[in-house]
Amino acid sequence: MKIAIVGFLHYKEDKRVMRTVKALSKLGEVTYLYWSEKKEDIYCSNGIIYVPFFHRVQKDHPLHEWNSRKKHESEIINFLREHEFDIIYFHHFATTRTLAPYAALSKKKTTIITDFHEYIPEEYLYGIKAIPRSLKSIIGNYLYKRLLKRSDGAVFVSWHMHKMALKIKADLNSLWIPNYGSFIVKPYQKVKRRKEIVFVGKIQRRMIKETKILAKLIERGVTFTVIGSAPYSNVNYIKNINFLPLMPYEKMIDYISKSAFTIISYDTLDKHGKPWINYIYSMPNKFFDSICAGTPVIVDKNFEEMKSFVEEDNTGLIIDRNNVEETSKLILNTWGDSSKYESLIDNISGKQERYCWDEKKEEQFLSFVLSTYKEAKRK
Repeated sequence: MKIAIVGFLHYKEDKRVMRTVKALSKLGEVTYLYWSEKKEDIYCSNGIIYVPFFHRVQKDHPLHEWNSRKKHESEIINFLREHEFDIIYFHHFATTRTLAPYAALSKKKTTIITDFHEYIPEEYLYGIKAIPRSLKSIIGNYLYKRLLKRSDGAVFVSWHMHKMALKIKADLNSLWIPNYGSFIVKPYQKVKRRKEIVFVGKIQRRMIKETKILAKLIERGVTFTVIGSAPYSNVNYIKNINFLPLMPYEKMIDYISKSAFTIISYDTLDKHGKPWINYIYSMPNKFFDSICAGTPVIVDKNFEEMKSFVEEDNTGLIIDRNNVEETSKLILNTWGDSSKYESLIDNISGKQERYCWDEKKEEQFLSFVLSTYKEAKRK
């Protein structure tokens, strides 16, 4: 069996993408098409063929970026058109030629599986502020429905988005796979931890309320550390913040494992007060990574899907970002009361397997891919 995995604008080592690359290599020959910001050659390693597609992002020139990305995506489509594959697994979607890959492959009767990393009606052209959200949503919704229709199988990060897709296409062959962590660290006791809250990833969203909460915590001796965001991010006006660069996954997990908490909290509304589904039902890597690292996670109550996990497993704190005083007290009291904090650690210890990728979850994924392929062949 020949399988192509298309990463589009994901780096080669993206955790979710690489997980499928390694898993699907057990079913046959895998060709991995990935994005590279430098010129690279095709190479083969451990039976996987790595095919780089060069594209340099031009953030300051939207039109140039559009044209460059169109060329980049056209090269990927041409490669798929010129080669024969039994299964093609798309991670997310092409921005400028969203439906083109599906149209090109329809004549070849290739089995297509799409992994939806975000909710496309909101994700499409998200960064282009000149286009109204309402218009982008209309276009994104149109494309999303057609992607679902043209996919033989679909994989979703969010359970809620999975259910929403089934309302659009009731007979959709689909699977829910959150962004599981890669390995488990046995939780450290409180005495071996820093009085520290960690935020992982780029700070691109509004965190005005969070800055007030963090400022109060820092006054009470809590350290706040950001991993992977530049010092000029939108929280840099808080005094005494530590900024650490992106680090290898294993090193990041080790760092988190010795911190008191991680935090996931930011504004889930747009500038007009309209909620973002992508935010409310998001299931980011850092949520699962924190539990796998054995560290309680602080989650704002507006993140419905993450909140349900925390409430069910008692693995962190649910906060109200609009209530600065109560949130600050909750965090400080939990850390200050050793019995409360150790209780969270004990709960995490018993639940970590739920948050980590393992052989059983991989087998379920491979079974889904194979059944999707067989069903598509019968049509």
